[in-house]
Amino acid sequence: SELERLTVLNAVRGVEKAKQYYNLPKEKEEDISFSLVEIDTVPYGEGFAVTVHLHNKSEESRTVSAVLSASSVYYTGVTAHLLKRTQRQFVLQPNQRESPLKDDSMRVKLGHHD
Repeated sequence: SELERLTVLNAVRGVEKAKQYYNLPKEKEEDISFSLVEIDTVPYGEGFAVTVHLHNKSEESRTVSAVLSASSVYYTGVTAHLLKRTQRQFVLQPNQRESPLKDDSMRVKLGHHD
Protein backbone atom coordinates (compact mmCIF):
# COMPACT_ATOMS: atom_id res chain seq x y z
CA SER A 1 0.00 0.00 0.00
CA GLU A 2 1.04 3.64 -0.30
CA LEU A 3 1.27 3.99 3.48
CA GLU A 4 3.54 0.94 3.78
CA ARG A 5 5.79 2.19 0.96
CA LEU A 6 6.16 5.61 2.59
CA THR A 7 6.84 4.02 5.98
CA VAL A 8 9.68 1.92 4.57
CA LEU A 9 11.18 4.84 2.63
CA ASN A 10 11.05 7.02 5.73
CA ALA A 11 12.81 4.35 7.80
CA VAL A 12 15.49 3.82 5.15
CA ARG A 13 16.31 7.55 5.00
CA GLY A 14 17.80 7.30 8.49
CA VAL A 15 20.04 4.27 7.85
CA GLU A 16 23.02 4.95 5.56
CA LYS A 17 23.76 1.28 4.91
CA ALA A 18 20.14 0.55 3.90
CA LYS A 19 20.10 3.37 1.32
CA GLN A 20 22.18 1.28 -1.11
CA TYR A 21 19.33 -1.24 -1.45
CA TYR A 22 16.53 1.25 -2.16
CA ASN A 23 16.03 3.67 -5.01
CA LEU A 24 15.38 6.72 -2.88
CA PRO A 25 14.30 10.00 -4.45
CA LYS A 26 17.02 12.65 -4.57
CA GLU A 27 17.21 14.92 -1.55
CA LYS A 28 15.45 18.18 -2.30
CA GLU A 29 15.26 21.43 -0.45
CA GLU A 30 12.37 21.15 1.96
CA ASP A 31 10.06 24.11 1.69
CA ILE A 32 7.25 22.85 3.93
CA SER A 33 7.87 22.96 7.66
CA PHE A 34 5.86 20.80 10.02
CA SER A 35 5.70 21.09 13.78
CA LEU A 36 3.76 19.05 16.28
CA VAL A 37 2.94 20.83 19.54
CA GLU A 38 4.14 18.70 22.45
CA ILE A 39 1.82 17.87 25.33
CA ASP A 40 3.54 17.44 28.69
CA THR A 41 0.96 15.37 30.56
CA VAL A 42 -2.66 14.36 30.18
CA PRO A 43 -4.58 13.24 33.29
CA TYR A 44 -6.14 9.79 33.06
CA GLY A 45 -9.70 10.01 31.73
CA GLU A 46 -9.13 13.44 30.20
CA GLY A 47 -9.05 14.26 26.52
CA PHE A 48 -6.43 16.03 24.47
CA ALA A 49 -6.16 17.45 20.98
CA VAL A 50 -3.19 17.11 18.66
CA THR A 51 -2.04 20.44 17.24
CA VAL A 52 -0.01 20.58 14.04
CA HIS A 53 1.44 23.67 12.38
CA LEU A 54 2.33 23.70 8.66
CA HIS A 55 4.22 26.45 6.83
CA ASN A 56 4.75 26.63 3.08
CA LYS A 57 8.04 28.53 2.72
CA SER A 58 8.03 28.41 -1.08
CA GLU A 59 6.70 30.86 -3.65
CA GLU A 60 4.42 28.17 -5.13
CA SER A 61 1.38 26.36 -3.79
CA ARG A 62 2.03 22.89 -2.35
CA THR A 63 -0.19 19.88 -1.74
CA VAL A 64 0.67 18.11 1.51
CA SER A 65 -0.53 14.62 2.46
CA ALA A 66 -0.35 13.72 6.14
CA VAL A 67 -1.20 10.73 8.29
CA LEU A 68 -1.47 11.40 12.02
CA SER A 69 -2.04 8.77 14.66
CA ALA A 70 -2.11 8.59 18.45
CA SER A 71 -1.46 5.40 20.38
CA SER A 72 -1.31 4.44 24.01
CA VAL A 73 2.10 3.11 25.01
CA TYR A 74 3.19 0.96 27.94
CA TYR A 75 6.01 2.25 30.16
CA THR A 76 8.29 -0.21 28.30
CA GLY A 77 7.71 1.66 25.03
CA VAL A 78 5.54 -1.08 23.52
CA THR A 79 2.45 0.23 21.72
CA ALA A 80 -0.74 -0.86 23.48
CA HIS A 81 -3.66 0.48 21.42
CA LEU A 82 -4.29 2.75 18.48
CA LEU A 83 -6.42 5.57 19.88
CA LYS A 84 -7.03 7.62 16.76
CA ARG A 85 -5.83 7.89 13.16
CA THR A 86 -6.62 10.44 10.49
CA GLN A 87 -5.36 11.00 6.98
CA ARG A 88 -5.71 14.39 5.30
CA GLN A 89 -4.54 16.31 2.28
CA PHE A 90 -3.97 20.08 2.41
CA VAL A 91 -3.25 22.68 -0.24
CA LEU A 92 -1.03 25.44 1.08
CA GLN A 93 -0.65 28.69 -0.83
CA PRO A 94 2.76 30.43 -1.09
CA ASN A 95 4.07 31.47 2.35
CA GLN A 96 0.86 30.25 4.01
CA ARG A 97 0.89 29.13 7.64
CA GLU A 98 -1.87 26.76 8.70
CA SER A 99 -2.96 24.75 11.73
CA PRO A 100 -5.26 22.42 9.81
CA LEU A 101 -6.74 20.29 12.60
CA LYS A 102 -8.94 22.92 14.21
CA ASP A 103 -11.90 20.54 14.34
CA ASP A 104 -12.09 17.50 16.63
CA SER A 105 -10.54 15.12 14.08
CA MET A 106 -7.61 14.43 16.41
CA ARG A 107 -9.32 14.84 19.78
CA VAL A 108 -8.54 11.78 21.89
CA LYS A 109 -9.78 10.73 25.33
CA LEU A 110 -7.56 8.61 27.54
CA GLY A 111 -9.10 5.77 29.46
CA HIS A 112 -8.78 2.09 30.34
CA HIS A 113 -8.31 -0.42 27.50
CA ASP A 114 -8.64 -4.16 27.95
